[in-house]
Amino acid sequence: MRECVTILIGQAGIQIGDTFWDVIRAEHGIETDGQIDNQRNRNENEILDTMFNEASRTGYYVPRTVMVDNDPSVIDQILSGPKGKNLFSSRMTVTGNEDAANNFSRGFYTLSSKILPPTIDVIRKSVELCDSFQGFLMFNSFGGGTGSGFSARLIDQLETMFNGDRIQRLEFNVFPSPRLSTAIVEPYNALFRAHHSLARSNCMFLFDNEACYEICRRQLDVERAHYSHINQLISLVASSVTASTRFSGPLNVDLAEFETNLVPYPRIHFPSASYAPISTPCCQSFNQSIKTLTQACFESRNRMIKFNSSSKIQYKQQRENGKYITSCLLYRGDCTPKEVNQAMVDLKQQEHFVHWSPAGMKCGIASEPPKMLEDIGQTNRAVCALSNHTGMVECWRLLCRKFDLMYNKRAFVHWYVSEGMEEMEFNEAREDLECLIDDYMEIEHSETASFDTMDNNMTMKNGEMNNHNNNDNDNDDEKSIYIQS
Repeated sequence: MRECVTILIGQAGIQIGDTFWDVIRAEHGIETDGQIDNQRNRNENEILDTMFNEASRTGYYVPRTVMVDNDPSVIDQILSGPKGKNLFSSRMTVTGNEDAANNFSRGFYTLSSKILPPTIDVIRKSVELCDSFQGFLMFNSFGGGTGSGFSARLIDQLETMFNGDRIQRLEFNVFPSPRLSTAIVEPYNALFRAHHSLARSNCMFLFDNEACYEICRRQLDVERAHYSHINQLISLVASSVTASTRFSGPLNVDLAEFETNLVPYPRIHFPSASYAPISTPCCQSFNQSIKTLTQACFESRNRMIKFNSSSKIQYKQQRENGKYITSCLLYRGDCTPKEVNQAMVDLKQQEHFVHWSPAGMKCGIASEPPKMLEDIGQTNRAVCALSNHTGMVECWRLLCRKFDLMYNKRAFVHWYVSEGMEEMEFNEAREDLECLIDDYMEIEHSETASFDTMDNNMTMKNGEMNNHNNNDNDNDDEKSIYIQS
């Protein structure tokens, strides 16, 4: 048994976490009052204590979660509902009296001093209730004031709190979309949050609303998707990440294994996520093969963050569209190791990974099928792919471009300076993101060099073969002349 504690920060993080716990409750058969559904056929390999803490009353379970927000309205809305009265504990929530106003500096410097001490105290109490603590699952947004500023400050404090201990932190973050935005200063907040996470975060899974909107429109037939639809997609990925810690299977994956297998270098720790199948309840996909589902996860249209990449391109064009550095495939439900291994073998023949990672894939298999909410059709098997791709450099380039357009005019800078930030920090964060782009490009250039080397070797080999054939022809001519003479 390895316990996990979820930390929900800001409005986006709390709303995503609320949907995430609906998915977890459905998979474990726990009602909104925290009581176990006795009519459900329980899995003998099921572990409830990983995500739930048993209450003083026997048979009642409380989620291991901490909710933090400077604005109390979102938390109050949850606590006043049916789940807040019986499931979530108000002692595990921390609220302030004023909003962070979409300002990273306000959330990092001004308001964090008020709610950071009680937040650390609540997290410490949650960890003390664990027998074998495994790590944190954090949900927040890059664009908000609390989601970006306070989460960055909290990570600093957690590093101090668990000094010397290797505690895993898997973060599920909403990244700014290419064309959609919920705040004008979103590029500032996202760039500061990314700059702060480069040296302190372990592994961050990025999602953007625009890519999720397209998935909902194309696969769920929802023309005007709501945030609840997007939260369900992110929750399916998060439930797959924790599936092996909650249900045993043929091949389990611990939280620490994600960082080990998905993060080749400390700074490049931003994997993307994709999930298959996603369909409407009236078009449930029961009969899709493991190979089909695996290949669907590597199609760019099923990726939950948009960047310029395609899985069906020619050999010569692959260098321009990026490569897969690492990938982790999480299978759930009716899956056999033989089918999974064959699907991975077929995938390696089609997809292109970096040349210095010949294996390139990590695999996990959990026997318990996922539980979908009302907007997504139920299925008996599913695949979640977490991939570290060099195409993420396009997301960072676009973010830096948006940042530069505003910062060159010094627009909105005074709001950040008035909350305790120095203007020099803008330049430092921008330079750090430029170094991150160079890190991605270095991998790209190494792959391009390997392609050029392979092309040159092929050219030289073909030239040697042509010379050899020409020499043979000359020898044949000499032999014919000798015979005639």
